Amino acid sequence: MRNLKIIVAAVVVVLIVMLTAVTSRKDPDSLGYSAGNEFTTTGTVQDVQEFYCPVTEDRGTHLVLKTDHGTMLVHVALSRFLREQKFAIQSGERLQVTGAKIRYQGREGMIAREIVRRDEVLTLRDTSGKPRWSN
Repeated sequence: MRNLKIIVAAVVVVLIVMLTAVTSRKDPDSLGYSAGNEFTTTGTVQDVQEFYCPVTEDRGTHLVLKTDHGTMLVHVALSRFLREQKFAIQSGERLQVTGAKIRYQGREGMIAREIVRRDEVLTLRDTSGKPRWSN
């Protein structure tokens, strides 16, 4: 009887360890800002989308940006932050975007840190990726 309790306890411990290892594995969609993944690209805005976003955990503005390397979804900022900055983005505009490469829904994308449009510069995050709207 005592041996059976020890075996059951050992099995429970092994199951807990295995479940913890499986659930703590990093999600294949990496949504955090990493300065080590930062790059700059230039492209034309194909579409501007506003939807609830897991990056900002709020309603955010997103761009479908057509670059020389294909199209990518750019996570820009909280929609209300862009309105406060009076920085509206339109389809067809040419932008230079600096930000961190991410994977979102299995596809490459980017979290924007800075957007340059002609002679305007909009800084969205500091160099570590901390959003300006969280200050």
